[in-house]
Amino acid sequence: MKILTANIAMGVSGSDSLCTSVRVMWAFAGWRIPLYFLLLITPGKWLYALSKYIPITFPANPRRARFFSSKSDLSRVLELVRSEDLDVLVLNEVLREFHQSVLERELRTLGFISFAWGFLDYFPDAALGTLVASKFPADPFLATVREFAQLRRGSRTAALRFRDMSLSVIGCHLELAARELAKEQLEDLVALHDAEKRQGRAVVIAGDCNDSARNIARHETFAALGLSSVTKRATCPLGFPALLRWDLDHIFLPPGWRVLDTRYIGFGSDHLAVAADVVPPFPEPGRILEA
Repeated sequence: MKILTANIAMGVSGSDSLCTSVRVMWAFAGWRIPLYFLLLITPGKWLYALSKYIPITFPANPRRARFFSSKSDLSRVLELVRSEDLDVLVLNEVLREFHQSVLERELRTLGFISFAWGFLDYFPDAALGTLVASKFPADPFLATVREFAQLRRGSRTAALRFRDMSLSVIGCHLELAARELAKEQLEDLVALHDAEKRQGRAVVIAGDCNDSARNIARHETFAALGLSSVTKRATCPLGFPALLRWDLDHIFLPPGWRVLDTRYIGFGSDHLAVAADVVPPFPEPGRILEA
């Protein structure tokens, strides 16, 4: 089984350049970016606790629409998917208004038949989200995690239950700025995992976790699941020197799964894509389990 996770940087190719990456963030969020980084560098819980009570409006912005209409280019994303010949795909930072219809149409031509979408309505004209897609028959199911209190609609989490395998795949995009919120999101992922496991399903969790596997393992409840990440090197941000990069993008596999190969692929995003060839401890549809 071939699985890939990739943050597509809101579809703007060239985001592996720091200058372009900053332009993309500013085009999306504008003056909110300094507030975001204030949350990131503030120790303790007090600012995050206070942020829950700060009313923030998120109006539509014609300049945002013009920027992403002119800059979005999914050609390298689609070439990446085509070249890897994947079975399961997780994409983060998908913009619903600019990418959803194009991705679903193009991925169907590449053999994908199952899709799950999860979007968080940051702005009326730009919902940011996650896609989980597969070439195996599967059904989407509701999988949400907590987000900022002001953003009450949706979640950047999506999930598929496979029909011919006892397997569920959860795609996530966890918070970077508010570490307390990220801990809450990990708790929610644990609850989603356990609900699937009670149905006799193995669970793969993949996506931009915005933290290293080492730090995630310090979350005792998540660590107790026994999942292991295939990611063994830094994946982001590519515009920074190598010493300032972290392993943020993960494919967490259940116990008993074998990893045959892991690849880290640049495709114009500020994140490397992570692709893994894995062998589950059960036969895949249409395939013979290796001896």
